[in-house]
Amino acid sequence: MLVSHRSSQVPNKRQKQLFKLLKERFRVPMMHVPVWVNKSGFHGESTQRTRTFLFSALAATVASVLRAGGVRFYENGVTSLNLALADEVRLSRASRSTHPEALRRLEEFLRLVTQNPALRVDNPFVFETKAEVIAKISAKDAGDLIGQTCSCSRTMFQTRNQPHCGRCGQCIDRRMAILAAGQQQHDSEDDYESDVFTGPRKEGYEHNIAANYARFASDINRMTAAELYSTCSAEISRATRGLGRQAEAAERLIEMHKRHAQSVCQVLKEQFELHSQDFVDGTLEQSSLLAMIGQGQHVQLPGVATEDESPTVYQARESVFRRRDDAWAVSYGEGEPKLFKDIKGMRMLAFMLANPYEEVSARLLIQAGEGRFAQASASLSAEKRIWDKEKPQDELPKSESALIEEGLTGNGISGGDDMLDDTAIGSLKDESRELRERAASARTVRDHTEADSLEEQASKIDGYLRRSRSRTGRPRKLGSDYEKDRKAVWAAVDRALGEVGRKHRELSAHLRKSLTRGTFCLYIPRPSTDWNVSF
Repeated sequence: MLVSHRSSQVPNKRQKQLFKLLKERFRVPMMHVPVWVNKSGFHGESTQRTRTFLFSALAATVASVLRAGGVRFYENGVTSLNLALADEVRLSRASRSTHPEALRRLEEFLRLVTQNPALRVDNPFVFETKAEVIAKISAKDAGDLIGQTCSCSRTMFQTRNQPHCGRCGQCIDRRMAILAAGQQQHDSEDDYESDVFTGPRKEGYEHNIAANYARFASDINRMTAAELYSTCSAEISRATRGLGRQAEAAERLIEMHKRHAQSVCQVLKEQFELHSQDFVDGTLEQSSLLAMIGQGQHVQLPGVATEDESPTVYQARESVFRRRDDAWAVSYGEGEPKLFKDIKGMRMLAFMLANPYEEVSARLLIQAGEGRFAQASASLSAEKRIWDKEKPQDELPKSESALIEEGLTGNGISGGDDMLDDTAIGSLKDESRELRERAASARTVRDHTEADSLEEQASKIDGYLRRSRSRTGRPRKLGSDYEKDRKAVWAAVDRALGEVGRKHRELSAHLRKSLTRGTFCLYIPRPSTDWNVSF
């Protein structure tokens, strides 16, 4: 049972024709339920953020009537995950229609609405690239039907003979995948109003979307699997929650992105060879994708794509903290991205932003300040095991207590400063209480995933507070060596905050409000902020 929505006559005719061809090609019981949906009379929303809800609502209604087993979306994994590394391209207003976490939450919601606890919502292509999906279509002897499909986001500007503009992000992705899969015979260049690789591009959206697409593939292609995971660990972890064995799923997602990047870079290489004479003759359109890459524009500070005329709008920013050679590119709030010097304090800030609600010792921040991010990340994982909230300090194995002795004196009478002063303790208690109140509210609406996440954050803060006091309630002190490290860290961080304040007051205020100083430093974002951090 195929369910679709159509908002105008152009996609309606294309859907009907494609369904007819599918039914003729595959002799299996097949039905199509097309539903008219448009935004006539609604002018307050220009994005497609609710498209997942729309599609799933239509499909779940049909599935409920038919008493079917569930709803199945079909989308390649790279588009589904939309990794943070590409957020300058996709950004917060673009849809993550088939993200594994979105589908998992939809499944839970739809089970409640339909009162069917067995209803499934999934995406069978989550571990495959677009090129691999196209190869599967070809393997099923249906490659010739590719020409009947449309990927362009500018549907309202389509013509019958040229359904693809060749300039939007979807057209770039489609053409790259078609060539990578070797199926160009089923995707005529004449179907594109402008050639994806050599056609002219306007300043703004068309320029940025092309440069960012190439940059995304180039960055991932240069990374090792470990570097990619380190850069996008939070996003990978979020995506694997509902995918079974998380470690195995994370490995497959990383391998998928590496395959995607390799195939895109190979296609670009082939296109450069194909048009090499144009480079020599100077006849290549200077605003084209190939010319931009030839000039190295795809490795410069990423631009933000905006597309006012398209149904898919790329406009709002996410918070980005990205290392680019000898500088940090930072976006926060509504302002333009700012560049900051690559000093020790900026590296320490980046490490804390990448690990919100995690206790980070001064020793680890010194490692981060020296650029040893991988070592600091590994050490942070070890510290998490040591500071198990269920394990009293006195019961730690000797091999683990060594780390604590380096930084803390358990009797609370050394000559150092208190781990936390009364102001910091009060602030953290308020934060913990607020998190638990929000978790209780989430439980009332059965959002157990959100509630679990909030309670986990509150537990981390509670554990930190417990460790700031001895069993007798006296404040723990800093050991002299650790105190020296701590002061060095905050001298470096203060210098970085001073640099930030001169260029970005809003970000400076956020960081000063959100950073807690102590034996173990904490970044608790106030207000809540998701950072895309790249070392």
